[in-house]
Amino acid sequence: MRSDLLKPVLTVVHAEQHFTHSYTAPSTAITEQQILDLVAAGDVRMWLNMHDSQYVLNNALAAASVGESVNRIVTQVPGGDMQFFTSGTDKLQYAALGESFGLTAQTASAWQYAVEGTSANNIAEFGNDGVDVFFLKSPPTTSGFEVIWQSNMLRLFWYSNVIQYKDSAGAYVSTGMATLPSTDYVLEVLHNSDIGPPPTASTYFKLTKLSDDTFQEYTGVGTGGSPGGASNAFYISTAQSHHDGVFGSMIHMRNVAASRTLVVNYFKQLYASAPVPEPVTTYQLYDTRKTEIEMDTPAETIRDVQLEFQNDQGVLFDPVDAVVHLRVE
Repeated sequence: MRSDLLKPVLTVVHAEQHFTHSYTAPSTAITEQQILDLVAAGDVRMWLNMHDSQYVLNNALAAASVGESVNRIVTQVPGGDMQFFTSGTDKLQYAALGESFGLTAQTASAWQYAVEGTSANNIAEFGNDGVDVFFLKSPPTTSGFEVIWQSNMLRLFWYSNVIQYKDSAGAYVSTGMATLPSTDYVLEVLHNSDIGPPPTASTYFKLTKLSDDTFQEYTGVGTGGSPGGASNAFYISTAQSHHDGVFGSMIHMRNVAASRTLVVNYFKQLYASAPVPEPVTTYQLYDTRKTEIEMDTPAETIRDVQLEFQNDQGVLFDPVDAVVHLRVE
């Protein structure tokens, strides 16, 4: 204590200088059960799980290996009764997609597609309240025409390295979202129910490049169509085009922002085989002022120094760590 034994030493530390540092920290892995929870909540109606080869069968109807010809794809949701059949032997093969897997052409011929034809097992799409999330690799060339997906609600294409779709009148619409050759992406397509039914509804696209998490966006006229049901056929590619890109996992779901974010991050996790990092911001605070304590002679030893840390508004906070410089003369 000082010579005035009744008063402790109190110093208030607040920021005269502060620096911001942003970084990414690991997040908790998203599990398959979390996606199944969305199914149980009624938010997911179709899940093509290309990552798990038990749903991607070779010509012997066993789990496919990379490079093997694919005979069919069994939907994880709604289940085994809804299956996509390929257009023939040696048309589509199981291929790597980041740290995950998907479908790509096996030969140079056309008719490289898979279809779930008109069947009572088909689902009804969510319609204007729906979202399609795709995990894709773009074709190796930046020219030409390639069908990505076709259903009642969405007809989607690569055309000269740009994402295109058809509107309710069947006209091609360019999103202007250009892709690089053989590059991995997540594509979100939102059918906006807030604007109105087709053809007046707008459609929102977000294309995220997985190597650096940069993205492009587009909002345009509605995709048209109606949700359908047993009369609805679903296509991965079609007979009219090659399939030189890679079609990975795909989920059709209700437009719920939190659920959509979960699915997108799940696909990003499959791409990297690691949880999606979360942005974190830390602050380094400096107080350059000096507090001098004059001691009487003789004086007893100071045994306690109390420090309080305040932000710019004078609110107390607990720092993660602190460095205090003390000099005795």
